[in-house]
Amino acid sequence: MKKVLVIVLIAFIFGLFAGFMISRANLTGQAVKEVEHTEHTYTRAICNSQSECIDVLVECAGENVKGIEPVSDLKDFSYLDDWEYLNGSGFCE
Repeated sequence: MKKVLVIVLIAFIFGLFAGFMISRANLTGQAVKEVEHTEHTYTRAICNSQSECIDVLVECAGENVKGIEPVSDLKDFSYLDDWEYLNGSGFCE
């Protein structure tokens, strides 16, 4: 009988200790918080003053450029008389 009482007491103390540790570790709904996803990718053309352009894949993390990778060859649009490059100047605005 004494052994059973000691085992129950140890289990009770262990349960209290485990419950305290779990509550301090925030293993509840508070541990999972919604985080705004700010990473995105898109393609755009980068052109020079001679009407030559290349398409690039732009990777953004918020407003910071994470990477720029070419996805096409250089294209020449100088044969077009009224061609104008209309894309904006910023990448990850």
